[in-house]
Amino acid sequence: MSADTPIDRAVRAFLRHMGIPPDELVPMVGGRPIPAEQAYQLPIRAALEALRGPSDAMVEAAKPEVLIDEDDGFRDMEKRAAAVGVWEAMIDAALEEDPASD
Repeated sequence: MSADTPIDRAVRAFLRHMGIPPDELVPMVGGRPIPAEQAYQLPIRAALEALRGPSDAMVEAAKPEVLIDEDDGFRDMEKRAAAVGVWEAMIDAALEEDPASD
C-alpha cells in the first residue's frame, strides 16, 4: 500500500490483531491469491461505511465538543445535528481518500 489512509491503518491493525502477516497470500473466490493487506481492504471499507451513522452514545459524547454557543439560541437538536454532520463528513472523507475507491 502506498498511502497511509484510515482504511490502510485499519487493515494493518486488523492483520496485527489476527496475527496475519500483511504479505500472506489469501485465496480469493474465483481468482488468484492476493496479499492479505489487499484482500482485507474491501471488508474494512465496508466496516467503515457501516460506522457512517453514529450511535446515540457517540452523538451525546460529541455534543460538548461541537462549537455552538447555546446563548445564541442553539438548542440541543442543533448540537446533535452538528455532531452527526461532523462525524459523517469525517467518515466520508476517510472513504474518499481510500485508493481502493477509485
